[in-house]
Amino acid sequence: MRLLPRLFAAPAQSPLGSAILILCLSLITSACTRVPQIEDQIDSDLRGQPYPDFVPLDAVLAPHALPQKQNAEIKTDLDKAAARLRRRAAALRQRTL
Repeated sequence: MRLLPRLFAAPAQSPLGSAILILCLSLITSACTRVPQIEDQIDSDLRGQPYPDFVPLDAVLAPHALPQKQNAEIKTDLDKAAARLRRRAAALRQRTL
């Protein structure tokens, strides 16, 4: 803690102090600059939007269902929907005949 005030108090007397001072000033000024490569890629409708809410890390890292299980559930749901549509199509065919 004693080194930092001494370095900034007389940066001309110490080459390390002047290097640290220049580094700190360049970091401060570069943090305030506009980065056109990044900012120009944002769509105009997103520029005025608020930042997204933070999500608790536990929710992100929570175990999720395995893709195989999800695929099996989706396949079952699709098979049921297909069977309902086939029954409905058969009923409509009988109605028109």
